[in-house]
Amino acid sequence: SVAQTPTTDENPLFAQTQQLLRLGREILECHDRVDGDLRECVAAAGLSNPRDLWKQDAEGMRRVLVCERGVWGEDRRGVD
Repeated sequence: SVAQTPTTDENPLFAQTQQLLRLGREILECHDRVDGDLRECVAAAGLSNPRDLWKQDAEGMRRVLVCERGVWGEDRRGVD
């Protein structure tokens, strides 16, 4: 007796491959959406690239931490 070869739709590897391809497309769509949002944000801030925006964010966070030290009187010399 000859073993029956499953059809494409019945093959579990085909179904898993289709699922992986679908997930890959969804990830790429999310990446494209986030990349577009980042470009809009960078342009709105008048910057030339995302790295400048990240530097600006890091500087803002540094200022918040310095202010927090002044408000709470926390001595964190040597921590930086």
